[in-house]
Amino acid sequence: MMPGAFMDAEFLGGRKVQQSNPDRLGLLSTHLADKEAVRAVMPLKRSVLLLTNRRLLELAPHLESHNAWNVMGFTGFDKQGELAVNGLTETVQEDAPDAPGSKGRWILRFRSAGGELAVITEVVGNETRAAVARISELLQAT
Repeated sequence: MMPGAFMDAEFLGGRKVQQSNPDRLGLLSTHLADKEAVRAVMPLKRSVLLLTNRRLLELAPHLESHNAWNVMGFTGFDKQGELAVNGLTETVQEDAPDAPGSKGRWILRFRSAGGELAVITEVVGNETRAAVARISELLQAT
């Protein structure tokens, strides 16, 4: 069953089936405050961006090493950054550096008087372009 905070969420970008998996959403929801509702979920390079009624939240998978063979186990998500959506002053989209792992991606910078949240998108294609456009629309409506 989908956690209540995600009932009206839009799943943007690719891999919609994986993004909306109830078990995954349950792990993401542990980082949400009471009565915080997710408006959009967008996959990023090595993390996920949640747009809620209160903030932008970047969460990355938490992996732990289990034994001498260095086998990594997924244990949930860690908060990488957050920014309140009230008072958001600017959203900037720029090409990521032409470096291994970043080529063909965008950096999205969300700015407010309280700071900045910068994230790196998945490889830019039609789904990523549409996701970035929709995040921008939702932020303007806030």
